[in-house]
Amino acid sequence: MINANTRQLDALAAVFRTNAVRAQAQAVAVVNRGALNVKRGWQANARATAGRHARLYPASVSYDMRPHPGGASAEIGPDKTRPQGRWETCWSSGR
Repeated sequence: MINANTRQLDALAAVFRTNAVRAQAQAVAVVNRGALNVKRGWQANARATAGRHARLYPASVSYDMRPHPGGASAEIGPDKTRPQGRWETCWSSGR
């Protein structure tokens, strides 16, 4: 039988667990900021190009955060429940 002193490994594992929680929170914050920047850019572009026929389209652009173990993701785009949020579907399908 082998006896080993794992005190230092246990301490290192505790540091990893603590930092993982902090890293998760920071990853969510970074993705949130990035999603907000993309949303604002999309809205600015839509305001500049939509004209009178799609004046409500820029306000339909939003984002949803999806935190998950080890990070986060965001879905950015028109919210189909808002006025003219389905507009992009019409543009892409030609209807």
